[in-house]
Amino acid sequence: MRDLEWFVPVSAVLGIELLLWWLAFYGGYVFPPKISASGAAVNLIFAAVVLIKLVIGIARMFLAHEPKPLQRLFARENLGRIIVTVVALQLFVMAGSSFAALKAGIPKAVPFWLDVPLANAEHQIFGLHPWQISHALLGWATPVIDAVYATFVPFETTGFVIVLCARPSAWKSRALLTIVLAWFVMGVLCAYLLSSAGPVFYDRVFGGNTFAGLTQMVGHDAPLTARVSEFLWEAHSQDREVMLNGISAMPSMHVAGALWIALVLGRTRIAPLGWAYYALIWIGSVHLGWHYLSDGLAGTVGILVLWRIAPRLLFKPYRTRVDAECAQPS
Repeated sequence: MRDLEWFVPVSAVLGIELLLWWLAFYGGYVFPPKISASGAAVNLIFAAVVLIKLVIGIARMFLAHEPKPLQRLFARENLGRIIVTVVALQLFVMAGSSFAALKAGIPKAVPFWLDVPLANAEHQIFGLHPWQISHALLGWATPVIDAVYATFVPFETTGFVIVLCARPSAWKSRALLTIVLAWFVMGVLCAYLLSSAGPVFYDRVFGGNTFAGLTQMVGHDAPLTARVSEFLWEAHSQDREVMLNGISAMPSMHVAGALWIALVLGRTRIAPLGWAYYALIWIGSVHLGWHYLSDGLAGTVGILVLWRIAPRLLFKPYRTRVDAECAQPS
């Protein structure tokens, strides 16, 4: 079954991530993962996607005068796909919750250290902090940028579920393994090594008023960013167990995830929308102070490298030429 080519390495990566969470939990660095609300949301999206695909599939078979549409729909090969997909989804839910717990434990294990050299380097290169340049050009669009940036989690989650429910293909295998590797290698390992808080938290972590103008702009023009950043800071400073907590800037997983969406869309007719969304998320990450410009660059390079090497890490006992197969869906 072709789904095994992504399921085997993906399960291995998720298993390592869960083991890493257990070790960090045993060491007292992280909280238990909270999977109730996030898991329910992901499974709800999954159910909606499956229902839509089911209705479309049955309608097409009836229009094609298929004599036994339900029997064909639940054939043995399809049942195998269904089982693998459901099991994989639950692994993703557990690993996603452990990722949030691991992210919250970053400053306990590795105190934020990269912010000062990054902020100083970018100020020397540009003469200003990059958010100031963005605000000078796009300050009028701050409320729109704030609203678009807030769509990242539902967009990436929905895109992931759609890929997970797609027919087996080299494209699907590559996409799933890439994003799983990205969240583990970049979102956990690199985030711990390159521990940083981001411009929006800089003054609270290190003192002073280096980003006072940014904080004032966010409070006045970006209500969503202001609300979420305040929630994250309270959870961090009070060491509270809450869902989706944790502060980490380098590398930017928002930019990496948006680029993944653009790569998944590939040569489809809506591919330009994917690239436009990637550009908006990168601009927004700097404009709203969530990330330094360098964070987005690191996220971009990281996802491109993982996209390149992912086909070579697939489980392929019947090895074929993956690069030749990785054509995008129409």
